[in-house]
Amino acid sequence: GASKAAGGMLALEVGQAMAVPTTVLRLFNVYGPHEAEHRLAAALMHALSKGQKVALSAGTQARDFIYIDDVCEGMWRMLQGMLSGHVASGAYNLATGQATRVADFARLVARHMQLPETLLDFGALPLRADDAPYMVGDNTQLQQCLQWKPLWGVEAGIRAIVQTAVDNLPAQIEIA
Repeated sequence: GASKAAGGMLALEVGQAMAVPTTVLRLFNVYGPHEAEHRLAAALMHALSKGQKVALSAGTQARDFIYIDDVCEGMWRMLQGMLSGHVASGAYNLATGQATRVADFARLVARHMQLPETLLDFGALPLRADDAPYMVGDNTQLQQCLQWKPLWGVEAGIRAIVQTAVDNLPAQIEIA
């Protein structure tokens, strides 16, 4: 996190020094189809599809989960705004502004996979010492300058990633 923040500040300073319009988009918890298996949604779907219990923390952390399609739309609008000169240089939060507990996110994945929540072993892992309890972005500035707001809610996004995973399974394998 610190290196990302430092990189963003450096980019803005260099842009200002060179008189080049520069924006930094701070992406929050992006999720979507075809994620790497270490990411939350993919790891959950992988383990749950095998009927395995998933060891999780208590899941009390609140996160701002944003679906990849909303991220792409936000980036596209920012690029257009920068090219047209309608967006000022600066840092913007590309986020939903909505808090979702990690436990609720996991439960939605299990529900949309039509698998029992009992496979989610909440509290089996300790909370990491560096894991912030609440990390939700304020996207007001981005909404105002781009007239943008996220279209995908967490439930719709999870439904889409589960359906994408099911659609890409070999014919002989099925998720319950």
